[in-house]
This record gives sequence, structure tokens and C-alpha cells, in this order.
Amino acid sequence: MKQIIASIVVAGVLLNVLFNTNDFLTKIVVLPFLIFAVCLGLKNVLIIMKKETLAIKFSKVYVVAFLIYWFGFLIYWDYISFIDGKYMQILFSIPFWLGGFYFMYKRLFKKKVN
Repeated sequence: MKQIIASIVVAGVLLNVLFNTNDFLTKIVVLPFLIFAVCLGLKNVLIIMKKETLAIKFSKVYVVAFLIYWFGFLIYWDYISFIDGKYMQILFSIPFWLGGFYFMYKRLFKKKVN
């Protein structure tokens, strides 16, 4: 119940920021976190309602939104590093790329063994 209340509060704050700001970059940064809060709240509500299959789908939406944000940040980071000629930063981002792909494989594609 605490997570549901927390996700409602966070979603409310993020919606307030999303609608009251005129800065496009701020809206882009806030949007994934809003998706996280809504998905987490809906997943927990569905678990309470004993709708596990639908809760799993919202959990996957949460993971996909996180991965879009993760890889989007890495693309932006590598692009800026390439433009500035800081090639060591691009090499430094490789473990984060590998970690993102491993997380994606583990959360979305790996079959669970019972």
C-alpha cells in the first residue's frame, strides 16, 4: 500500500512539472519517470486485485521504459563525447552498454525455470 501511495504522489508531482514547464528538455527528462511511477502504481494495484498476468505486463512496460531511457542516455553521452573528441569517454561507456544489454536479456528474454 505504501508503494501505491508513493507512486501516486510521485506521479502527481511529475505531472505538475510536466504541465507547468515550458522547457522541452525538462519534459523529455520527466516523462520516463512519470511512466515508471504510473506503471509501478498500476502493477501494485493489479497485484492486490489478483490480476497477476496484467501486473506482469505493466512490469514489462516499466522495464522497457527504463531501457529506452538508459540507452537514450548512452546514445546522447556517446554522441556528445564523439563530437567533443573525447574518445576515452566512449570507451568508458562500453560497460554500461553491456550492462544494459544484459539487463534487457535477463528481464525480457530469459525464460524462468520453475
